[in-house]
Amino acid sequence: MDYLNKHLLIELYGCDTDRTNDIIFVEKIMKEAAGLAGLKDMTSHFFKVGMRGVLVGMDSLYIFHTFPENGYVGLDLYTSNKEIDNEKALAFLVRKFGATKYSASEIKRGNKTEE
Repeated sequence: MDYLNKHLLIELYGCDTDRTNDIIFVEKIMKEAAGLAGLKDMTSHFFKVGMRGVLVGMDSLYIFHTFPENGYVGLDLYTSNKEIDNEKALAFLVRKFGATKYSASEIKRGNKTEE
């Protein structure tokens, strides 16, 4: 089956709470992760309330939510460009947040055979 988009759902557990509660740190590593994955020409918007944010590129969307008190980070990496390497971003984010456990599942969206 050929598809148009891929959507990677990520859950990071046991993260360093100092890191998940630091808006400057979170914004920096989210932008670095997007750059490592190949996301270009992005704009971003970050909120300190519970630490939420979005990075939007021409063909991708990265959304994150942190829950510092629980050491949890939830991420949605949605891309329509098959050149974007979300797995590279995932490995980087696991390391930078200090996650002790994570899960990731990919959904292929927009089945081309259904057109």
